[in-house]
Amino acid sequence: MKKKLLKRIIAVSLAVTMTASMTAVTQSVGTMSLTASAATSWDVIDSGQCGETATYTLNGIGELTISGSGAVYESAFASGSYAYADSVISVVFAEGSTITDLCANSFSGLTNLQTVTIADTVVSIAGGSFSNCGALTSVSVASTFVKLHPDAFSGSTAIQTLAFTALDGTTIQGELYGLAETAQVIMQPFSKIYKPAGKSFTGSS
Repeated sequence: MKKKLLKRIIAVSLAVTMTASMTAVTQSVGTMSLTASAATSWDVIDSGQCGETATYTLNGIGELTISGSGAVYESAFASGSYAYADSVISVVFAEGSTITDLCANSFSGLTNLQTVTIADTVVSIAGGSFSNCGALTSVSVASTFVKLHPDAFSGSTAIQTLAFTALDGTTIQGELYGLAETAQVIMQPFSKIYKPAGKSFTGSS
């Protein structure tokens, strides 16, 4: 009886050990599978037209790349218009692109957008282009000439730095609205601190 009982205990122990091992393997395989399928910069989530001669791709790490030429449509990527608006983390322009205009509200309301690097070919940034982008902290404008609407960044109060890195003839029509009081507007070869009450940037620098 004792021998039979001992055999049963050993059999049960082996079964439990094997089950545990299989579970561990399954979990390990599952983890490997998740790791292998993790989104990367090579994954294209979405792509298409965003202007008559402008196109875009959105990759797995939330980088929205604008390519082609000409203008980006009004509200092209605005929250409520663009299905993947919540996935956009950064906006960049493809090397060799010749985008000239960002139309009204083209990137407005992108709540997870953090950084924007605007190509040196862009000559006009319309009203509301990057308005109400609550997570947007840094904007770099490389254009040697750009006409910037006063409401282009209104309501994007997390912006810490708005830098014009190749300034030659940047113009702002009247006051620059809707930035935080502490936002730094860098306009080479000098810097200014934006103050919401009556602070005005006019003409070319």
